[in-house]
Amino acid sequence: MLLSLALTALVSLLFYNSVFGVVWLLPFGVLVYGLYLSYLQKRRYERIKKEFREVLLSVANGLSAGISVENAFVDAERNIWILFGKEGVLQKELFRLNQKVQMGTAIEKQFYRLAKTIDMEEMNTFSELFLYAKRTGGDYTKNLRNLALRIDEKIGMKEEMEAQMAEKMLELKIMAAVPIVILFYFRITAYDFLKPIYESAGGKWIMTGCVVLYLCSVLLGVYIVRHTLEV
Repeated sequence: MLLSLALTALVSLLFYNSVFGVVWLLPFGVLVYGLYLSYLQKRRYERIKKEFREVLLSVANGLSAGISVENAFVDAERNIWILFGKEGVLQKELFRLNQKVQMGTAIEKQFYRLAKTIDMEEMNTFSELFLYAKRTGGDYTKNLRNLALRIDEKIGMKEEMEAQMAEKMLELKIMAAVPIVILFYFRITAYDFLKPIYESAGGKWIMTGCVVLYLCSVLLGVYIVRHTLEV
């Protein structure tokens, strides 16, 4: 929240030469704060997805080696700890899952509960098909291994698209920073050039129009990037 207020104060100072403009720019600060929270949530989601992909690969490899599903998930917990350490989100969840399985809970039911708690599309899909595969029987481990590999492939394709989106978002951030940097440069090197704009009523209206146009341009850019590379 402090970061969004600081950015709001900076925009107010650059466009109006006064921090009091932060009052009417407060919605801008709230918007920045909301976008920041959305960014943190998306970042955590992407981290869980990356960890889940490693879980799928570990389980598939374990099943290919002929070990049981339960032991495959124990190995997956160990691998997640090795790869991500204390920062890993799923390691703690897998630890609790394996503890409950050792106490007699069916692993497919416990994983289904875990997937519903985290509420990630790929995990939900895997958990539902995991339950179905256990009920239908047949070559259970082979079906589960193939399922894990298919979902892993799907996650890999999404990660490629997300990498493209991250690249475009970086370009957008640079483009959004350019007007602010230019205005900041003029304030330092040619303040007399901006002084009439800051001190006249007409200048304040012009700056207000620039602020609105700037914010609309940034929001339009975010919308275009997200919807042209939607995953």
